[in-house]
Amino acid sequence: MITSSMSRGVLLVGTGVILVQALIQALLPGIPAQAHLSVVLWLTAGAVMLSARWHTPRPRLPFVALAAGLASAAAGYGIEAWVVPDRGPTGILGPVLVGLHLVTGACYLVAITIVVALRRPRGGHDGLIDAAAIVLAALLLGWQFGAAPGAGGSAGLSVPLVGSGSALGAVGSGSALGAVGSGSALGAVGSVSALVALAMCAVTWRLAFRAGEAAPVLLRLVAASALFAVGAGAQMLLSLDGALELIVDAARRGPGVLIASAVLHPAIRILTKREEGSARPVTPWRMLLLGAALLVLPALLVVQAVQFDARSSEVLPLAAGATALTALVLWRLGRLVVERERLRTDLQRREARFRELALYDSLTRLASRYQLMARLEALVAEVPAGAVGGTVAFVDLDAFKPVNDRYGHEVGDRVLCTVAERLSALVREGDTVSRLGGDEFILVCRDVATPAEAERLRYRLADALAVPAMLDGVEVPLSASVGLAMLHGGDDPEALIQRADTAMYEEKSAQRRGGGGIPTVAQAPS
Repeated sequence: MITSSMSRGVLLVGTGVILVQALIQALLPGIPAQAHLSVVLWLTAGAVMLSARWHTPRPRLPFVALAAGLASAAAGYGIEAWVVPDRGPTGILGPVLVGLHLVTGACYLVAITIVVALRRPRGGHDGLIDAAAIVLAALLLGWQFGAAPGAGGSAGLSVPLVGSGSALGAVGSGSALGAVGSGSALGAVGSVSALVALAMCAVTWRLAFRAGEAAPVLLRLVAASALFAVGAGAQMLLSLDGALELIVDAARRGPGVLIASAVLHPAIRILTKREEGSARPVTPWRMLLLGAALLVLPALLVVQAVQFDARSSEVLPLAAGATALTALVLWRLGRLVVERERLRTDLQRREARFRELALYDSLTRLASRYQLMARLEALVAEVPAGAVGGTVAFVDLDAFKPVNDRYGHEVGDRVLCTVAERLSALVREGDTVSRLGGDEFILVCRDVATPAEAERLRYRLADALAVPAMLDGVEVPLSASVGLAMLHGGDDPEALIQRADTAMYEEKSAQRRGGGGIPTVAQAPS
């Protein structure tokens, strides 16, 4: 079984191998740097396949795609190192190298796309589409500044770079995914791969923020993508020689070691588990990135117009129109996003309000009938069959209608709130006080488990509600009838409330006959 310690060991050993290779490269400059990189990538591809075998992830396709990409890159670097080290690719070798490196980029994209699709929340297709749009825009930029044919059939734009006079799409040999030869289509692949690496780095880093236990794996992949992009950029933009060349070559081998350490970490299994939760809302940053991606095409038209002066009169109007149209569409989409967020916020507020109305009485803030029944069902399920689990008290105010008729409904509502406060003050934590409606209340007292305790509860309730309510200097008389029912395991909640209701009406009838109430508690029918 592979452990996290072994994964760290692979990282340390791999770093040592890179340092040894750098020493060999310094002492034996006849061995091309691509040969060292090819060895590292072959070893990394083997580590990925071992991980797929030992960790048995489901699905294995991301691992297979990653291994295939690494093997394709290793093969390309090997050909560069030993077949075309001096004269450059000739004949069929040029297209073969281009094909190998394009396969590498495609395999990497397949692997990261599957991981993103698995890690996104269910139904979160929007995020995947947004990521695809941003990566596609990066590829278009890379193609334009790297591989697109320019005037006279040369590759790339004739834009001076860092005083070297070289073209942006024709810089350096061996950059990123193995670009060979200044001005060739293969040399342009480096800029494309660097942009793809940066996009992969951004996507992977975004995943790392919500990775949980998989964070060590994803952070290694982030470091690999960033190091890969730095190496590609240095190859394209800098004039490398001596120690700087050794450092850049070592940095280009670093991603292989980081990937090997990541895939051998036990937490790699988590990457193929779908993330739970709902899709995330559209943020201003996401809209900004999408807007930038959408503006890529008109921007490239402008670049074409600047590059080809002969066609400026044809391209500039088209570029201006495309830019204006894109800006209008973005403005409209931005307004739609704002409206969507407003509607979503309003919907959440309404849902919270409906949930509150379902759980609580709007006047007294006591538990609603829905919440009462849910708590009764849970309590009945907890108590063993036949055992006593508490007492249900049904409280009905006496002569409440005359209060409304004499003082008005506003005073009547205040009286109901006063009653709710008094009842809540009599119960313990964990008990339930609910208003059924009108002047009827229900109490569920878990610790009142004997008829004697139930009777004491009934007298406390009656005494608390016999005190008149003082409202703005007006004394409003109060009294209440209380019916009790013992709660047993297996009782039906509706039948339990009905028994307490029946006991309450029996007490009210006894009071009307002058009997002063009946000191009995309703029991479950045998």
